[in-house]
Amino acid sequence: MGYETPCHVWTGPTMGARNGKPGRYARIFVHGRYRAAHRYIYELEVGLIPDDLQIHHLCRVTLCVNADHLTLVTQQENIRQRDWNRLDEKTAALIRDSKLSGVEMAKQLGVSQSLISAVRHGQVWAVHSE
Repeated sequence: MGYETPCHVWTGPTMGARNGKPGRYARIFVHGRYRAAHRYIYELEVGLIPDDLQIHHLCRVTLCVNADHLTLVTQQENIRQRDWNRLDEKTAALIRDSKLSGVEMAKQLGVSQSLISAVRHGQVWAVHSE
């Protein structure tokens, strides 16, 4: 992904497993309870995570526990980054051209309604005329 350091991909237990698929996030048993491993590693190597912030994986690899690839963001920014990473030009064009409501389109694509609105209003994945 262009980082100077490689991802440290967790190979231990995971959390969030559904329908027989492995979980998307690493988990670690520490101090008598399970915790999200990326949060634990961040706190060990960088510092405490304020209650109003979340960890975002810059590398987009949710099983990565390399502190160099983790940054603090608000929940809103974390959702926005997650959603934007799901889009490509073809999907953005589909959103712009669809007659479905924002609610229906968001549900169909598994993204937020605010992302659908941002695409339709040219705030992200805008069409540029030459």
